[in-house]
Amino acid sequence: GKALDVFHPKTVEEVRGKVMSSNRIVPRGGGTGLAGGAVPQNGLDIVLYLSNLIRIGKFDSERYTIVVEAGVILDELQGAVARHGLEFPVNPSSHEVCTIGGMIATDAVGSRAVKYGRTSNWIRWIEVIDGMGNLHRKGVTELSDYTGMEGITGVIVRACLKLSPLKKRT
Repeated sequence: GKALDVFHPKTVEEVRGKVMSSNRIVPRGGGTGLAGGAVPQNGLDIVLYLSNLIRIGKFDSERYTIVVEAGVILDELQGAVARHGLEFPVNPSSHEVCTIGGMIATDAVGSRAVKYGRTSNWIRWIEVIDGMGNLHRKGVTELSDYTGMEGITGVIVRACLKLSPLKKRT
């Protein structure tokens, strides 16, 4: 699609500022989604390219959780947690380039879906920016308002993910 502009925020505050100053926003992660939710329309939308939000934050080895920003690529997350004998078990075929925010926005599944389910099964909480630019933390009971919605209900900027012990696979 044609975009009015493409904005590359590096912080959550920059995302908030752009949301507050723009009426038409299209959040975009790695761009691997097949449903077309990240496609701007008729040169009217500003694409929020979230792939610069790449901070991997607090890791809790006792609770098997990690906090990440939306632009973290799945394979990079896997490398970071594998050192601790853990993994994020949802494994879409686009794992080399897909972002965590995009996986949440599409509620991605993958080759291990029968055993591990959807991305939403592995989220503790998300932080999302609403259309007014307000930042909210949403827990498990509110995830269905955002997961699988492709960014139409808010811009996902950060998440606390649950991890699983790393399995040896062939």
